[in-house]
Amino acid sequence: MESNNVVERLKSVISKYVQENNKDFSLDTGLVSLGINSFNAIQILVDLEVEFEVEFTENMIVPEMFRSPQNILNSLNEILNCNC
Repeated sequence: MESNNVVERLKSVISKYVQENNKDFSLDTGLVSLGINSFNAIQILVDLEVEFEVEFTENMIVPEMFRSPQNILNSLNEILNCNC
């Protein structure tokens, strides 16, 4: 899957939960600074599983994953690039 497409789709999913004044965010922006709380983080995770037809494993779902969109992208790419 083309990486730009993955980034756009990831940002689209996250944007649904971001405060209106933070819609133009970078991948390195902290999720907390975007107004994302723990409940939103789980909603984002579920939305990404649906959007990309993947499943995040239990060992991937750690606090570090939810620090920034880049961290989520790294985990998502790990799944998408897996030849399992």
